[in-house]
Amino acid sequence: MPAEGPSYLPDILSRAGPLPAVHVTEGMPIEPGQIYCATPDHHLLIEPGHIHSIRGMKENGFRPAIDATLRTAARAYGPRVVGVILTGMLDDGTAGLLAVKRRGGYAIVQDPDEALYPSMPHTARRYVSVDAVLRLADIAPMLMQLAHEPVASTKEIAMDDHLELEANISALGQEALEQADTLGVPAPFSCPDCGGVLMEFYDQDFLRFRCQIGHAYSPESLVARQTDQLDITLWAAYRAIDERATLLRRLAAEAQRLNDEREAHRFTQFAQRAEYQKEQFRQAYLKGDVNEERP
Repeated sequence: MPAEGPSYLPDILSRAGPLPAVHVTEGMPIEPGQIYCATPDHHLLIEPGHIHSIRGMKENGFRPAIDATLRTAARAYGPRVVGVILTGMLDDGTAGLLAVKRRGGYAIVQDPDEALYPSMPHTARRYVSVDAVLRLADIAPMLMQLAHEPVASTKEIAMDDHLELEANISALGQEALEQADTLGVPAPFSCPDCGGVLMEFYDQDFLRFRCQIGHAYSPESLVARQTDQLDITLWAAYRAIDERATLLRRLAAEAQRLNDEREAHRFTQFAQRAEYQKEQFRQAYLKGDVNEERP
């Protein structure tokens, strides 16, 4: 959802069925029979008995992020959690679903063959030992069944250090933020959101990245964010060349005013070269050669 502007998701969900839906507020208690929706530009984090709504570090370029919600739910409720990944682009949700499974929870993935955008369910199915791959019409009955029967095992699987650390990073824990650079080994590229050092590590077989202050990425999401930053950088270069051409034309005019033909000619040549570089940039964008397509 966009960071600015209202979200009407609670209104839509409340009209669609008997359960009321609300946007969460910081510290809101968790009650049965209630749907909780993330507030725009805020992560929805689960703690035992209540919900945090905070502007933590973005994950995969987004806030709210599904991975942060699933990870903290897994920490708080272990085998009582059911994680569901539906249609969507890139690979969001896989890291969170891995956390749900590591804590003994239940993992459901929409059938990628049915999904409008199969990338998210396909990636989750590839890296997570999911319990069910279902068509959309079959997911709600499965959730009803799971909600009305005891969990298969009440024994919670112990929290591993990485899961605890990442959950605390999402919650902006001071000690956790200071330890964000201990998650893996330095990667040979920087964080596209802040320019900090990226650490790369494996979440089971799933390659992931976190920067020194906590921004998190899965592989395809990192490529997408790099593409966004490349676009910004290239247009900044175009703007710099445009400003250079404008300045050089101004200096040529000033030299002409002073009857300095030699300097006027020199600055005019430089300005023409800058204009040529601008046109090369423009033509490259028109042909689609400057920026690659998203994966």
